[in-house]
Amino acid sequence: PELIYAYPLDTALGDRWTLRYAGVSLNHQSNGQAEPLSRSWNRVILLAGIDNAAGTQINVRAWQRMPESINNDDNPNIADYIGRAELSSLWSINARHSLGLTVRHNLRLSGRGAGTLDWTIKPRTTLNNPNAGLRYHVQLFSGYGDSFASSTFIPSSSSRWKRCEMSGRKGLNAGPRKPGRALLRASGRPCIRSTKAGT
Repeated sequence: PELIYAYPLDTALGDRWTLRYAGVSLNHQSNGQAEPLSRSWNRVILLAGIDNAAGTQINVRAWQRMPESINNDDNPNIADYIGRAELSSLWSINARHSLGLTVRHNLRLSGRGAGTLDWTIKPRTTLNNPNAGLRYHVQLFSGYGDSFASSTFIPSSSSRWKRCEMSGRKGLNAGPRKPGRALLRASGRPCIRSTKAGT
């Protein structure tokens, strides 16, 4: 669960960039497993989003983990691997193709984190409904945290094919995969949406 407060903005930043929102969230993340497989943490997250006249969108998030007692902390060094900040961006290449890039970093000299490249393609026809939100989704991932349960070891780089509905999301706990393995799923990681507040 996550409680988010986002304040809509329309502040010009220069060079055709506009600050669209800023906010804060309280976030709890866990894998729902019992010990010794349990992984969970609570965070306070600061967030903001900007875009430009060409349609490029950038989201920035930085977080601080809430402290836990030694007895209750089942992954004390998770922030050193999953990271403490995230930058994500979206470029609309044309009406059918979009590229997204997400980078996480632990803000330490060790330089751990992750990178994700997303490519979404709108089918030429979708169940005789040209306005449907169906997209093909190709994803390349490298780094820590592709699976929350295995957040402190680095899996092989992965590639995923799947179809996803813009209006729906189902959980996907994707563990490490062999390089080059392709998956086709009805849903999973959500399609990239607008950074504008309220969308």
